[in-house]
Order: sequence, then structure tokens, then C-alpha cells
Amino acid sequence: MMADASGNNCDVIIGFIEGDREFRDLLRQELTDLGLSVYDDESAEVDRGQALLEAKVLVTVLSPESVLDKSIQDEVALAYISSTPIFPVSRYSFEDINVHLDFGLRLTVAKLNWVFFRSSEETKENLIVLSNSIKAELPNVQKTVEGLSVETEGGTESVGYTRTRRPSDSGTPDFWVANFPDTESVPYSRFEEAFTAQYRDQLEQEFGADRVGWLLRLLRVDVFDRLPTVTAEMYKEFCGAQVSGNRFYSRLKGYAIGMQAMKQVFDMESTVRLAAVTNLGEFKTSAVIQLLGELLDDEDPNMRAVACVALSRADTDNPKVLEKMLGQLGDEDRLAREAAVLSLGKLRYDPAIPVIIEIWRNDPIKPVREAAERALGFVGGEATSQSMRMVTLLQDEIKNLKNMKDT
Repeated sequence: MMADASGNNCDVIIGFIEGDREFRDLLRQELTDLGLSVYDDESAEVDRGQALLEAKVLVTVLSPESVLDKSIQDEVALAYISSTPIFPVSRYSFEDINVHLDFGLRLTVAKLNWVFFRSSEETKENLIVLSNSIKAELPNVQKTVEGLSVETEGGTESVGYTRTRRPSDSGTPDFWVANFPDTESVPYSRFEEAFTAQYRDQLEQEFGADRVGWLLRLLRVDVFDRLPTVTAEMYKEFCGAQVSGNRFYSRLKGYAIGMQAMKQVFDMESTVRLAAVTNLGEFKTSAVIQLLGELLDDEDPNMRAVACVALSRADTDNPKVLEKMLGQLGDEDRLAREAAVLSLGKLRYDPAIPVIIEIWRNDPIKPVREAAERALGFVGGEATSQSMRMVTLLQDEIKNLKNMKDT
């Protein structure tokens, strides 16, 4: 059964700017005629950010103008980190567009398989190609944020969605085996020196010479946690199940693209920020949780409240994030405080119980006190129940005293 084109789990959402609306309308009509459900902005029941997270693929219309548009950049970044397959389409040549791509967009789309519509003949032929490519991809779509964490159970996950033109690793020796044979650990400085010697040209070509330092900082801080020594086990864990050829480089590149996309999506000026914060907690990767934790310090109290709710959906057990949420119980904003109370209760974070009890007893805002009572119900346990019974008993006694007649 075809999905509802009003935005509920459509097959396709098309990213475009106003100058490309006519081409977008052609794509939407043709793809619909070919049996795909396509998000319709005019009749949509959900906003674009939500629709993008629910859609199975993103077709993004790229032109010299659209690649400079923040909404296009943000939607591509959100699609990437939510593992939504991206199909770049254009009425221009790749060369005409590539010169206008910014760093983040180039990392995300430059190596994908583009579909071009530069003439009427090419348009007629490639509409079928695009439709068939999307249909071939639909059975493989899994709506999760992949990877971005080097500390996952059973090794790390892949990062983002990558339907790319990759060279074969066949016959290429593994980086560790080639550089550190029969060695179980090496100083980080030696590892970085070998990595840079082997991949500097490739790094400069794919990231730019001015970004090599940024990528090496990711390697030093994010991947190896500033440790002075790199072990073969740590290396294998980052590579995942397959350790061969250029696997380590590919994993690091994917991680870098994912982090750049996350930065784009969660930026203060992002056009999809609210949708990302509201929904990405469901994907439960440590990078998402880390960024949601940073939003607990956001200047906007609504964003702080939404971040708390998203973290509760993620069932996070990250100690630093939970401690930060604990601090939100004293937030000056009522909604942010209420969200923190309910979220910590849902997460059953024991250190928060005494504070939540205090809020239940003394917060001046009734909805916050009610939220605290509900949060304590989430937590349960004999100690919590006993404290609640004691407060209830005291309230009853005080009420009885108020109702006593003077004798």
C-alpha cells in the first residue's frame, strides 16, 4: 500500500529551493506516476523536519544556488545522520555545482551517485533510473542514526548513510599490519606519524589541506581519547568486524562526515534543529546523546526542555549527561524544570530522587509539583514510597489541624 503523501512515512521527500520548484514539481509528479509516494508540502500534515525523519529517502535538488541555501545543507545533514539514503539530482553538471559546495555538503554528497537531468532526452531516461534506484534502496532502509561512537557494544557501528562510489580494498594490506607488524601497541605519536605519511595526500584531496589538522584532532581526541598509547585492540574495535585494506581510513572519514553533519544539524541557526532535537534521541547513539547533553545549556529554555525529553526517550545511562540533567532540576524556567523532573524519573536516576521529593514538597509551581509526583511514581521502590507516604501523612495531619475547631 502506498504511503500517505501528506508526510506520514512517505517513500520520498524532495529537498529544493523556490527557484527549483518547477523541476521539483516535475520530479514529484513523475515519481508518483511511477508508484512512489512523495511528500507534498502543500497538503502536509507534518512539518518538513519531521517528514524528513519519517521519509525513506531524500532526493535533493542541487543547483549553484541551492547548495548555498541553509535549508538544503541542513536537510542533507539531517538525512545523513538519520541514515536516510540521499539521491542528489541536478539539471547542471557536477563541475558547475562542485565549485559552490561548502565543506560539509561536499563531504556528504560529492561521492554519492548523482542523477543528472541536463536535457529532455536525459530527463526522460533518468527519471526511470532514479525511480528504479529508489525502489531498489527502499527494502534496505533502516531508520537509525548509525555509528558516530567508538564505544559501542561489540565494536563500533558504521557512520551515517553511504551509498558511495568506493574503490576496492582488494589486495591492499591492512594499515596496522603494514606499519606495525607483530606489534600489540605503539605510542600515539608514532601511529599518527604513520597515518599521516600514508594518507596525507588523500586527506588533503578529500578534506582540504586546511582541514587535515581538524581531522587529526578527531583521531586524537574522539577515537583514541587522548591516550598516549594505541593498542591493536583499540584499532580493531574502531575498524569493526572487517579489518583490512583502507578500512581504518574509511571509518575515520565516515566518522568525520558524521560529526560535521551533526554540527550542522544542531547549530543554533539550523532550520531542522527542533525536529532533530525532538526526534534524534530515539536513535540512541552516544554522539547524539552527547550533543543533546550539550543542549541542556542552551540559552532557549524550550530547547533545554526538549533536550531533556529527547534524552529520556534515548534511555541514556551516560553519567555526565545524567549529572547535567540533575542540575536542570534547578532550572529557572518552569517547563525546563518540569521536563527534567519527568525525564529523570523515567530514567530512574537514583541520585535525583531526594531532589525530586524536595520539588514535590516545595516547588512553587503546581504543574512542576505534579510532575515530580508522577516522576516518583516512575521510580518506585520502597524508599521512595516511604518518603511519599510520610509526606502524605503529614499533609493529612496538617489538614486535620486546619479543620479543627477551637476548644
